[in-house]
Amino acid sequence: MYISNMKLENFRCFEGITELTFCPGVNYFVGNNNSGKTTIFRAIEFLKSGKTKEG
Repeated sequence: MYISNMKLENFRCFEGITELTFCPGVNYFVGNNNSGKTTIFRAIEFLKSGKTKEG
């Protein structure tokens, strides 16, 4: 599977609409604590499985 872009709408800490564009190859996520890095991976996990770990 290749994800070229992703649009998050009111997902966890991302309020409103947030669009992410991924480049071919390796993409790095860098930021302060609690800035939403893990949320991006949870959104991808949700897309793949359709369920979250919270319930």
